[in-house]
Amino acid sequence: MHSEYLRVLIAQLRTKVEPVPSSPSYLITEPWVGYRFNPVRVTRA
Repeated sequence: MHSEYLRVLIAQLRTKVEPVPSSPSYLITEPWVGYRFNPVRVTRA
């Protein structure tokens, strides 16, 4: 249940800091690890 709170929190943060929340470049999801903040914007092709 706590993981759902975290998912909601990360989604809310993404809407505030990401230019396009559906394609995050700052708050990255790391599989089997969690979330990582990347202060340098990642450009995706």
